[in-house]
Amino acid sequence: MRALAILLCLLVCACASRRGDSGAPVQRVERRGVHLVFDGALSYGVERLSAVVSEDLERLANAPNRRAVLDDAAFALQRFYRREAFADAEVEFEERGENRVRFVVREGPRVLIDGFEFPGVREFGVEELEELYEAPRVGDRPVLIAGAVAELARALESRYVVSGLIKVEVLEPRIEREVGAARARVSIEVREGRVYRLGELKWSGELGELAGELEALARRERGATYTSQAVGSMCSRAAELFAERGYPEVRVRPHNEAFGEGNEVSLELAVEPGPLVTIAAIDVRGTERVDRELVLSRVAFREGRRWRASDERDSLRELFRTGLFSSVELDLEGEGEARTLVVRVREASSREFSVEPGYGSYERLRLGLAWRDRNWLGSGRAFNVEGAIAELAQRATVSLVDLHLLESDVEGSLSIFGGRRIEPSFTSSDFGGGVTLTRSFSTHVRGIVGYQWRRSGVSDVDATVASSDLVQDVNIGSVTLTPSWDDRDQYFVPSRGTFAQISLEYASGATGSELDFVRTRWTASHFLSLGETSVLGASWRGGVIAPLPGTDTIPLQERFFNGGENTVRAFNENELGPLDVDGEPLGGEAFNVFSLELRRELTTNLDGALFWDAGDVSSSASDVLSLDDIRHGPGVGLRYRLPVGPVRLDLGYNPDARDEESRWVLHLSVGMSF
Repeated sequence: MRALAILLCLLVCACASRRGDSGAPVQRVERRGVHLVFDGALSYGVERLSAVVSEDLERLANAPNRRAVLDDAAFALQRFYRREAFADAEVEFEERGENRVRFVVREGPRVLIDGFEFPGVREFGVEELEELYEAPRVGDRPVLIAGAVAELARALESRYVVSGLIKVEVLEPRIEREVGAARARVSIEVREGRVYRLGELKWSGELGELAGELEALARRERGATYTSQAVGSMCSRAAELFAERGYPEVRVRPHNEAFGEGNEVSLELAVEPGPLVTIAAIDVRGTERVDRELVLSRVAFREGRRWRASDERDSLRELFRTGLFSSVELDLEGEGEARTLVVRVREASSREFSVEPGYGSYERLRLGLAWRDRNWLGSGRAFNVEGAIAELAQRATVSLVDLHLLESDVEGSLSIFGGRRIEPSFTSSDFGGGVTLTRSFSTHVRGIVGYQWRRSGVSDVDATVASSDLVQDVNIGSVTLTPSWDDRDQYFVPSRGTFAQISLEYASGATGSELDFVRTRWTASHFLSLGETSVLGASWRGGVIAPLPGTDTIPLQERFFNGGENTVRAFNENELGPLDVDGEPLGGEAFNVFSLELRRELTTNLDGALFWDAGDVSSSASDVLSLDDIRHGPGVGLRYRLPVGPVRLDLGYNPDARDEESRWVLHLSVGMSF
C-alpha cells in the first residue's frame, strides 16, 4: 500500500508540473536562444504564438531595456488574441533569468456576434449591410473583432456616399455585451440625410473649340446622383475630350461646389488645357534586333499631326501585340507646342524552344516540340517549327506569320504540314500547305479565311467496305471561312462566357480538288458560374460533309467519327457510329456531340466533375438532325490544373452497351473536352 501511495503522489506531482500557476496547460518552446513559456494558452499552439512575438525576440538580444521589449511582446500577443475575437484577453510577462520568459495568458471567452442593428437605415436592407462586416465565422455567426466593427462603420459610410447620400452621418458603433459573456450585439446608428442631384454645371478656363461639347456633357449629367465618383467621372470625360484634340497636359478639377436649399448641387469645373501639341519628330530608342521601321509602322502617331490620347493607346497595344518587347514607353520631349515623341522599347527574347510532354488515353504518350522566332530576320514576322510525336500519331508544321500583313490589321500565315495517325480501323496521312488571313473585328469577334491544298491518304484499312471509293488517296484543295465569337474569361479553364464558331469549307475542281464537297463544322459552348467554386458548362459540337455532283462517296479518312476522350466519353475512340460486319467503325457524313458538365473545386488546383455526353454519327449528311441512333452516357471526373492546362481523368458509363462495347471507359488526357 505504501508503494502504491508513493506512486500516486508522483503521478499527481508530474501532472501538476505540466500546469502553470493558473492551473491551465503550459506550452514551452525555444526561439532565438530564449526559452519561452506560454501559460494558459488554450486555443493556439507554440508555433502560432511564437510567430507573433518573433520580431520582438530579434530585438531582445541587443535591447538596452529588455523589459520594454518584453512588454511590447506581451502587448502583441494580447492584440493578436483580441483580433481573433477574444475580447477580454489579457497577457502579462515574467522574466525568469536572462533567457527565460513566461507569458501568462488569460484568454477569456471567444465572443460571437448574435446580430447587427442599424437604427435609422432606410436606404439598404440589414442583410446587405451585414455582408460588409469582414471577419471569420464560427458556424453561422461572425466573431467579434473591434477593428472589424470600426471598419464596418467606415464601409457603411462609403456605401451611402457612393449612393448619393453624401451628407450621411454614421455614429460610433456600440457593442452591447455583458461582462464575461460569449455573445454580443453590434449597433450602428445612421442619420441618412437626403440624396443630392447635380444641378447647374459650369465650366471655367480656356474651353476653345470644345465649349459646345462640354455644354452638351453638362446637360446630359444634370439630375444625376451627386457623388464624388460622379464628379471624378465628369472630370475624366472632359479631360479625355481635350486629350483627344491634342492637349496631353490637360487638367480638369472641381472648383466651386454649392449646396442649395433643395437637393441640388451647383458645380463649377475648372479646365486648364495646357499647350496644343503637334508631333514634330518621332525618336525610337532601345532597339537592337528589331528594325526601327517596324516600330514606326506600329505607332499610330505621325509627324506633323496633333498628339491624341487614342493614338497613344493604339500605339501601346500594337507594339505589345507583336510580342517583341518586354516594355514600351511613350514620352513627349521638349517644350511648347512642337514636341518630339520618344518611343522607348526594351526587346524581349524573341527565340524560344519548348518541350511539352502529354498523354491521351488513345494516342498514349505524347511529346510536343517547338522552336519559335518571333522576330525572324529582324522583320517582326514569326517563324515557327512545331512537331508532336505520340505512339499512334505524328505531326509537324512549319509556318511564317505576319501580324500586320501589308501594314494592315490582317494577320497572315503561310504554312506547310504533314502527319499520320493510326485510327482504330485504318491509318490516315496527309501533307500539304495553306495560307490563312485572320482579322479581329472586336474584342470578341474574329474571322478567318484560308486556302489549303493537301494530299489525303489512307492505308492499313481493317474495315470491310462495300465501296472502293471509301478507300482512296485524294488531292484536296479547299477554301474555308471561319467566323467565331469568344467572350470566355479564361482559355484553359473558363468559368463564364460563350465560345461559338462555325467553319464553312468548299472544295471542287475549281479549287484544285479531286474531291467535290461542302463541309461544315460548328462548336457552341457556354459556361455559367455557380458561386465561387462551381461552373456549369454546356456544349454542342457537330459537323456535316456533303458530296457535290461529281463525287459519290466521301473517303474513309475524310469522314466523321465519334466517341473518345474529347467527344462522348462513355465510348472508346471512334466506337460510336456505323460499323462494318466485323465491328470496325466506318464513320459517316454527319455527327453531333452534346455535353453537359458540372465542375466544382475540391481543393487548390483540383476540381471534380459530373458530366453527361450524347452523340451520334449519320451515314448521310441529310440525317444530321434526325438523331435516330443517338447514344449517351454519364460520368465522373477529376481535373488537376497546371499552367499548360488541366490534366483530366474521366470515367464514363455506357448504360446501353452493345456487343464489343465496354460498360465503363476510363480516359486520361491533358486539356478540357470542350
